[in-house]
Amino acid sequence: MIPPLDPNKKPGGPRQYSRGWGSFLPANLLQNAGSFAGWTAASTVIIGAMGAVAYSFKKLIDVGQQTARLSQVFRGVGGSAQQLTDDVLALAAATAARRTRRWRARSPGRASG
Repeated sequence: MIPPLDPNKKPGGPRQYSRGWGSFLPANLLQNAGSFAGWTAASTVIIGAMGAVAYSFKKLIDVGQQTARLSQVFRGVGGSAQQLTDDVLALAAATAARRTRRWRARSPGRASG
């Protein structure tokens, strides 16, 4: 439980100043360095996760804009941008499968599968 605030108490309290130069002793410096390293690692993980989420949203928005642009370019040609996207992905998958089969056939000592 958090104690109630005392309006007569000065900020910081006596403990903050009682250590004086003792906070610069090697043992305290190591303790402070360890605390700093822990907080730095924790904040790095959080900031990294936030960056990954922001990157994902940016790529999602970019794909939406690219699809909208394709819809404008291919209007009246027949088919939609979504159909074109599906066709391109199917072609890429077929190309990858063909290259994999060719690579396996040329690799010596590999069992055909």
